[in-house]
Amino acid sequence: MLGKTLGLAVLFCLFAVGCPLLAGAAGPDGFANVLWGASKSQVDQAMAMLDLEGLRQRPATALSGGEQARVLMARAVAQATPVLLADEPAAGLDPAHQIHLMMVLRQLAGQGRCVLVSLHDLALAGRWCDRLLVLKDGALVADGAPAAVLTAATIRAAFGVEAAFTADGAVLAPVALAGRSA
Repeated sequence: MLGKTLGLAVLFCLFAVGCPLLAGAAGPDGFANVLWGASKSQVDQAMAMLDLEGLRQRPATALSGGEQARVLMARAVAQATPVLLADEPAAGLDPAHQIHLMMVLRQLAGQGRCVLVSLHDLALAGRWCDRLLVLKDGALVADGAPAAVLTAATIRAAFGVEAAFTADGAVLAPVALAGRSA
């Protein structure tokens, strides 16, 4: 069953963040186990990993967009599937939580889980990912280690922008449209 293999951060709970539905408090394994394949201990661990314990009693409707994104990621992490697929998981997060999330994803990968993320933040991708696949119009433009993939030529070809780089080669920011003066 795909739900036992692939963790997706795509659902939202309208109850409190730590509600019985999410926290698995109803029954021996709770509804969380039935619906998302996560036990109470897995949910508790995921909430701790993503720094959500302080939000446990807050209604989900009172969360900011970044807090909602972290709850969704915790739900996917709690499933303990061998593959975790996240679409723009750092979008809407403040810089500290972006870094924290990327540290959690790297930790999960280090524990043997396959972590696949789509990112448009080239600095995050370059700093935290082991391998990058750059796509343009559905076609593969580049594949490899960040240092080999995140070049001025690749960024220009894939995204149509010129980029500024730090002294160590990390992508600092897109600075202009390719071929046009500012």
